[in-house]
Amino acid sequence: MTVMNAVFTPTRIRISVERYRKMRAADILTSEDCVELIEGDLLVMAPTGARHDQVLTQLYKQLVDGGAAEAAWVVPGRMVVLGEYSEANPDLLLVNASAPRPRFRAALQPQDVLLLIEVADGSLAFDQGVKSDLYAQYGIAEVWVVDVNAQRVFVYSQPVDGGFQQARTVHRDARLAPLAFPALTIAVADLFA
Repeated sequence: MTVMNAVFTPTRIRISVERYRKMRAADILTSEDCVELIEGDLLVMAPTGARHDQVLTQLYKQLVDGGAAEAAWVVPGRMVVLGEYSEANPDLLLVNASAPRPRFRAALQPQDVLLLIEVADGSLAFDQGVKSDLYAQYGIAEVWVVDVNAQRVFVYSQPVDGGFQQARTVHRDARLAPLAFPALTIAVADLFA
């Protein structure tokens, strides 16, 4: 008797947002697991460092002190659902105040986000590539990627067809303002003080 060796090719299992949430609810993944669900893949993200946290604190302070909190929710570290297979966890968000108040552990929808901010220490290429493309695909109006190492901010806006029509770099000696709050200007140098 001859046994035929069948060729087995493993296939990737894409994890859905629903399954990901069940894993979190069952404590298979905990708040200590530094992961994000991107296009069905669980990705281990680098833990944040002191420079990242310093810049994030300065951003939060500048937005709140500049008046954004009077007309929007300033929300640190909240998940955003991006379709069936992605739930990103950006560093900071400005959320439309007319949206339901962001609750602990509740994910936000892209249409509620006025500004999404990623602070990149070691993740610049990923934040500017995969994540920014995903944010554009789901219509996030404006994305800032703060480059901690070069002390500059990449600003993306006008999402169309999975990309951003507008992209610019704001250097340390300049100021920037969210599209939703043009009178709220932030000195880039202050983020790194």
